[in-house]
Amino acid sequence: MMGKNCRIQVNGVEFSANYGDLLLDAALMNGVDIPFDCRSGYCGTCSVRVVEGRVFGGETGDAETVRACQCRVISDLEVAVEDVPEVVILQGEITRLVPLAPDVTEVVIALAEPAHYRPGQYYKVQFRGFPTRCFSATVPMTGRHHERVIHFHVRRIPDGRVSSLLGRAIRAGHRVKLTGPLGSAYLRPELSNRLVLVAGGTGFAPIWSIADAAMREWSEREMVVVVGARELESLYMIPALCRLARCPNVSIIPVVQEAQAVSPAVRVGFPTDHIPPLSPQDIVYTCGVPPMVEKVEKIASAAGAKCYCDPFEASTEDEEESGLLSRAVRWFTSASESSPPAPGRPAVQAPRAAEPQLGPGPQRGPAPQRGPEPQRAPGPQRAPGPQRAKGTQPVPGPKRLPLPQRGSAPQVVPAPQRGQGPRREVKEVARMTDLGGCPPPRAKNKPAWLREAQFSQN
Repeated sequence: MMGKNCRIQVNGVEFSANYGDLLLDAALMNGVDIPFDCRSGYCGTCSVRVVEGRVFGGETGDAETVRACQCRVISDLEVAVEDVPEVVILQGEITRLVPLAPDVTEVVIALAEPAHYRPGQYYKVQFRGFPTRCFSATVPMTGRHHERVIHFHVRRIPDGRVSSLLGRAIRAGHRVKLTGPLGSAYLRPELSNRLVLVAGGTGFAPIWSIADAAMREWSEREMVVVVGARELESLYMIPALCRLARCPNVSIIPVVQEAQAVSPAVRVGFPTDHIPPLSPQDIVYTCGVPPMVEKVEKIASAAGAKCYCDPFEASTEDEEESGLLSRAVRWFTSASESSPPAPGRPAVQAPRAAEPQLGPGPQRGPAPQRGPEPQRAPGPQRAPGPQRAKGTQPVPGPKRLPLPQRGSAPQVVPAPQRGQGPRREVKEVARMTDLGGCPPPRAKNKPAWLREAQFSQN
């Protein structure tokens, strides 16, 4: 059975694969591109829709969708991959670091070329000299959006190797490399279904990008936005919620874990506690910590609703190990550690026989003490050399050439004048994004967004 060949079709491109092969590996070995990232079934970038046939493993919340990196081919198969922007590498630099909450910073990056992504997708972001991290792209909560400027909401972790250095070692002007876009939890356009958006913490970044694009597409659509935070000060998404509150068919449900007495519009608990009743016609998007995302996915699956998930998993490795060779080394290492013992060899090494303990031998007597060493007689003293007569000067030796001063550097070629080169485009984009910005007014007692009548208080 293992030698059976299966016929595979991916978006009409046909190739053969062995029975039991991983769908993603079989496609890549035959030159068929399926977007992927983590290869562990977590990010969902490699999700495909099964049109015909059967696979083993790789299940998702949707019965028709599987993860290509986890499912194995067990029959002739036809799958469809959604058309998404191509993964590219972009260069840019930080223009602003804006504190949004006590533990959240907005990173604004100006790019040398436009960034094409679907609302809800994420990028691999590498600040020069630091490890790579994944952040979801979003749009500004106030002001207008520019296609060559990208925004990220980053939660600062006290011991983080990247986030804790924002504003210190990573500041405005720092060079950045972006790889993407990636992810499958993006907005599907041209649909009139009700959207239920559930976000926790910085998971609001992709949710806000989805909500903004959906309202621009059709401002009359029905939408429910559930956003959660630990405390009231962490609800940094106030300006964005104000904009959504102006739409007639949008219900906003802010949730905090700690009890508060500021407004009854802010509920207490977790976002999953305040999800409205779902129907099979609803489309759910959820982003945030994995436990919350998994619970939302179960709620949507129980109601028969379509659900797109983006769990935010903390980075644990500083180096990327996505190459084929490194994955093979990890596979062989794990296989050798968990493989059964070879035939004829005991599974556990037999214990060695206990060695006999030797009895105490005869005790040695005390060693004889050494007498005092004889003192050496002083040797003859060296006669003093001839002394120089008074008033005579020493004979000058040859002059030494002056040594170059330590730390001197070669002459530096002057940099081009301001306004030349690709950095001029980045600076110009940064300047354009500052035009038209309108930061939200600061309220002394209650935030202005808590007084909006459109907020759901049911």
